[in-house]
Amino acid sequence: MDKETFLQLIRIIDDKAKTDEERIKPLVSRLTNMDDEDIYLFDEYLDEIYDDLEDDEKRILSEVSHKAYELKHETCYSPVHFRRYNEFWNIISKCDFTKKDDSDALEPLIDYLASVDDEYTFMFDECLEELMDFLDDEKFFNLCVDEDGFCSSDTFLYTRRGVIARGKEYFFKAIKGDDPKLWDFDISLEDLGYVIWYVWDKKQRDNEYEVDKYERDQRILNKKEERQ
Repeated sequence: MDKETFLQLIRIIDDKAKTDEERIKPLVSRLTNMDDEDIYLFDEYLDEIYDDLEDDEKRILSEVSHKAYELKHETCYSPVHFRRYNEFWNIISKCDFTKKDDSDALEPLIDYLASVDDEYTFMFDECLEELMDFLDDEKFFNLCVDEDGFCSSDTFLYTRRGVIARGKEYFFKAIKGDDPKLWDFDISLEDLGYVIWYVWDKKQRDNEYEVDKYERDQRILNKKEERQ
């Protein structure tokens, strides 16, 4: 999909329909018959023009790519929004896989998070958890099964971490599910799950991550209650 195709697609919204769902139905239907990559591109092009849209357009168009993916794959969960995790993908790209040892590969990532505000670590942790939950699926587990038909829970766990650690482009290729080599145990990365603790240790905060995160969440909650 190119930018011109995207602009043509958003014109087929049915403005005469009574509900938002009916208004975007022709567009969702068209996207459902396109490749997943086109659905992702639709979302990225939408980001480019998002600030110029009216509030009504923002509300209905932001749902299109998710509904198209969910309808196409008969799922209630769409990974489309993962492409918008720009800060997370920028941070994870600091992993240096020219280094053979896992701890060495993660060192630039840990050093970066230890040098910036805690909010980046909280955000990184939350995005990682959501991505891991998405990958915790039977269809991805089957891609990790070896020649003897075996895959342990730890193997699947560490491989999922490895898929995420390889970055945005690798992740979206892997979830297509058409190349089992992208799920080979050689790319596993156990220590990615411990990054936040390494960061807190580097900041000399001992094991207070959960306490600090709880206090952050409470501050956010208090601010929300003040605005209401």
